[in-house]
Order: sequence, then structure tokens, then C-alpha cells
Amino acid sequence: MSGLRVTPRHRLERLKATLADINAGPNPARIELFDGLLPSAPDAVTSARLLAVITLQLPAGEIVSNALHLVPAGDGMAVLTGVVGWGRLVNGAGEIVCDGLCTASNGDGPFRLSALQLYAGGAVRLVSAIMG
Repeated sequence: MSGLRVTPRHRLERLKATLADINAGPNPARIELFDGLLPSAPDAVTSARLLAVITLQLPAGEIVSNALHLVPAGDGMAVLTGVVGWGRLVNGAGEIVCDGLCTASNGDGPFRLSALQLYAGGAVRLVSAIMG
């Protein structure tokens, strides 16, 4: 699809549809943080451990400058000690939306955290989560 170019109007409509999908369901969407390597596909079986969950606001974000910026409801809490490798965005219906790399706040991953090393019982802060 690298040769496909869409109009700004269509790109905005795709972002709106993505935000609607994230907001679907009775619960707020969430980002689940895992250790290990990013799976080959969101539905691929993984042995990664769930380290923490960050709940998103409702609505889960806003579209700014042709990108969807997800907004946390607050800090999450680590349930296990470990190093975060990737995150999974789950909508309010419990359906997987996407997986993406996690990086420190100065990194270039779609999910940026204040720290990748987590300690059980400690706070986890989402610095930014941008989908474009």
C-alpha cells in the first residue's frame, strides 16, 4: 500500500472511524502494556506478560493535526515488575484495536511512557499515544 495516497478529507474520516471503534462498548478503552517482543499480528498468540493497564478517557482521544491523540484517564498501576516492550489498544467492548511498540518519552514508538522499567504496585504514566 505504499503507493496509495488518500486525500486529507479521507484521512480525517479514517481517523474518526478509528476513534469511534476505540470508543465502542460499555467500558472505557485501555492500553495494556506487555513485556517481550511485539507479536507478528494483533491476533497472534503471545507468551508476553501483562505488566500494567492504562485506562483512557471517554472519548478516548481527539484528532489534532491529522493524528489521533489518545488521552489517559490518569496513571495506571503496574501489576508485575518488568520492562515494557509493547502495548495493545483495546476498545470499550474488549476487542483488540492494534498493537504497537512502547518507547520512553523521547522515543518514536506510538505508545510513549515516562519509564519502561515498571515495578509491581508502582505508577505507570502514558506520556503520549498517537495514531496517524
